[in-house]
Amino acid sequence: MSQFEYDGRKYHGVPHWGSIGQIFIWVENAPPYLHSVGMSYAIRDLVKYGSDAVPRLSKKLLTSKSAFMKRVAVFALREIGDKRALDALWTVFNNKEDETNPWYDTLLTISILQDERLFDELVPLLPKRDLTIMMAMGNLADTRAIPLLIPYIEQEEKTFRDIVHAVEVNPTQFNNLDELLEQVKNILRERKIIVEALGKIGGADAIQVLAKIVHAPEMNVLQFSMYDRLRCDAITALGKIDHPQAIAVLESALTHQKYGVRRMARRLLKKHQA
Repeated sequence: MSQFEYDGRKYHGVPHWGSIGQIFIWVENAPPYLHSVGMSYAIRDLVKYGSDAVPRLSKKLLTSKSAFMKRVAVFALREIGDKRALDALWTVFNNKEDETNPWYDTLLTISILQDERLFDELVPLLPKRDLTIMMAMGNLADTRAIPLLIPYIEQEEKTFRDIVHAVEVNPTQFNNLDELLEQVKNILRERKIIVEALGKIGGADAIQVLAKIVHAPEMNVLQFSMYDRLRCDAITALGKIDHPQAIAVLESALTHQKYGVRRMARRLLKKHQA
């Protein structure tokens, strides 16, 4: 088994430690080839200490020179879920110049802890169409995000259907179908993130958008079940919204012509009824 020595002690590839301090020593000094193995172990064992670990993790996040240590600290703080970590997380978020700071991981952690101050920071970043920003919007579950996200999902719906129509009319105009399919996948990937965000936020406006996706007209070309998966994602998002309108859409999906949509709706309705 891979191992290395530090400060006269041997540390193994799958570490066994007895204190927070020993975890920190391992994380800060383990060679890169052990990072992928050790990261999940370190996070798991730090989380076991719960809120007691938050002050030391926060301090380590601010003082460590190791990018790996900072990532481990951010993920552990995310899993622990203690808002006392927010001051340290905001310090990292506001310091993009430090290349060791895990900026995106920190952003997501702040959003998962649902600090409403993050919303105003995210709004000017939305035009970059960064999926992490859209995920963070969903995590905040702030209804102000809905009118900001809807134009993106509507625009991509139009782009997607324009591509499908173009292929139906004249498929020979496309020299590279692999590139075209990749473009379609990217569109659906972004829409999936927005759909999931709407499910986390909830509300009548989100339900209306999700219902349109579930009952969108069928397409004959370029489907390859990709759009059907998006329908199921919309059904899943509706299942997370505790609202009579969401239940009504799920009930309407019981007669959908796509079996996967019917099955998903039936399963989620059973959960609501339990």
